[in-house]
Amino acid sequence: MGSLSWRDYYVVLCVPAVIIAFLLGTTLRENRTEKPPSPKPSESNPSPASEQERIPGIFYFLVLIGALSGFVYAGFMHFLPRYLDSSLNQFFSIPDAGLRNYLAALVLGCGVIGQAVAGRFARPGVMERQLSLVILANVPCLIAMALAEGPWRLVAACLFATVHFMNQPLYNSLIAQYVPSHRRSVGYGFSNMMCFGIGALGPLFAGLMPTNQLTYCGLAGVIFFAAMFAWALSRRPSYGHSVDEPA
Repeated sequence: MGSLSWRDYYVVLCVPAVIIAFLLGTTLRENRTEKPPSPKPSESNPSPASEQERIPGIFYFLVLIGALSGFVYAGFMHFLPRYLDSSLNQFFSIPDAGLRNYLAALVLGCGVIGQAVAGRFARPGVMERQLSLVILANVPCLIAMALAEGPWRLVAACLFATVHFMNQPLYNSLIAQYVPSHRRSVGYGFSNMMCFGIGALGPLFAGLMPTNQLTYCGLAGVIFFAAMFAWALSRRPSYGHSVDEPA
């Protein structure tokens, strides 16, 4: 693949995109159900449906957690190849730039495993607690990245990616739980805007830090605050009745 230009790489990426589009188009089926007409609201008895028109405030608290996590994700991803530089050079006769990219791909592959695991154990009613535990588990992983040297850097990065990517299935499921079905596109759009927008500051923070120790310990501090917010979220009564139907 060394003879390919950057344009060729983007053309290659079109292949899995087309495959995914085909699979989505052939396997997903829209399910429309007719809902009985709602009773006409009165001043003394407002319509439950009107309550469902609003995105609940707890959603914005969840987005704050996602934004902090996005900050850490972006800081981690942007400097991942540099972090892995020279970690395994003595074992492979591959140019440094190519080896860094291969190792980064391996780390992201571990993230896929984390997503699959979290998707399997996610359960309605306890996802807030699960999210808080997963985010808290990011802290020791980032500290390990701050302290690791040589080949252990790859181990620490793979461990962090596995744990960090477990956030996503839980976080996305909670958005679906909190936001009414007809507003979910808005909910996910706002969430992505905040996570990627605030997350864009992560590389700036990481780039300003003079050492890896300060970089990853600093990111550990940020994700610790996210874990505390997630823990506070888990202490609230379960909120899920507004997704599709009134309580």
